Amino acid sequence: MKHDFLFSQFFKPIDAKEAKTVFSNVQLSGQLFTSIVEHLGNNPRMPQPVRELAKLGWNLVGEKITPVALAEGFPTLSFWCEIKHDFKGRGVILMPANWMDMYKDNPGYQIGAVVSMLSRSKDYWNLLSDKAKIETHALEYEGMFLRYVKEEDKNYEFDDYQKHVLSKTSDESFKTFSLANCPPFPVPHGGNIHENN
Repeated sequence: MKHDFLFSQFFKPIDAKEAKTVFSNVQLSGQLFTSIVEHLGNNPRMPQPVRELAKLGWNLVGEKITPVALAEGFPTLSFWCEIKHDFKGRGVILMPANWMDMYKDNPGYQIGAVVSMLSRSKDYWNLLSDKAKIETHALEYEGMFLRYVKEEDKNYEFDDYQKHVLSKTSDESFKTFSLANCPPFPVPHGGNIHENN
């Protein structure tokens, strides 16, 4: 495979003795990630932009445009990609090996992280390389999700990071942030994301 050298720095070979346990963990983690994305896309109480994002993300992950991979050495869900002008790059959502435990400890935090990763997948799909815009988009989408949590669960205790996200975003995001100008799936690679998105 042409990009094997890129992945060798991220993925640890699995010992044969650990294969059964690791495979089970991969399966369960994958099922959990999938069920979260499905819920985000189908929950009618979820902000519309988040639902639209999740439906696009479902296709991007499912079609392995931005697949999810379990990886050692990552403290949280992370997005890694390379973008080339001929789109012979690669994008992947990297999931910590202990992600299931992380989810059990703080589901709200991890679901917010999934929303952030789906935003990054969307921007990768659109060949967006402006890091500031990518970060802003991810923050806005996560902020929308956290405001939904705030409305649904008055007793939810936000941690410092979540409070930071809420402080950097606003309720106006619900009205102005959407995928209206984002090419739907599937479209030829190379669609450009618009300034207001």
